[in-house]
Amino acid sequence: MITGDKEYIKQQTSNPILIEKIDKIKAKYLVLDVFSQKIYKSRKQNNLFHGLITCFWSSGCSSFQNWDDLRNHYKKIAGLIKTNRVRVEGFEIIKETHKSWGDVRKENATIVINQLMFDMDEANVLGSSQGKKYQEILKGLGEWFEGLK
Repeated sequence: MITGDKEYIKQQTSNPILIEKIDKIKAKYLVLDVFSQKIYKSRKQNNLFHGLITCFWSSGCSSFQNWDDLRNHYKKIAGLIKTNRVRVEGFEIIKETHKSWGDVRKENATIVINQLMFDMDEANVLGSSQGKKYQEILKGLGEWFEGLK
């Protein structure tokens, strides 16, 4: 991790693409941290997922009883929650094992994000108090996808 003003940060790298991106930043003081592509992807997916879930819950448009139920519904779709049932002395014990959103496979993440946005559209989140926030997330998604091209 490197911290300092823009000029100092630029002096610490020889990557012309990075220098060009640093020049576009309006702040004078920066923190530069370098991640592997896998960690970067995982953090971006995690931020997107939790941003959408929080927006959906805050909108009041979700039919779930609480935030955890809403989040866990989509984590189950992603295959991040495994349910094991065991019989012990005539009683059935249910144990759920939770994995982090960072562990989701790309294909499953795509399915879940698409389903989540479909559900948010169906519930009319855009027409709620969180409509502006949802639009910001969608705009950011568009910019993110453009950056991948």
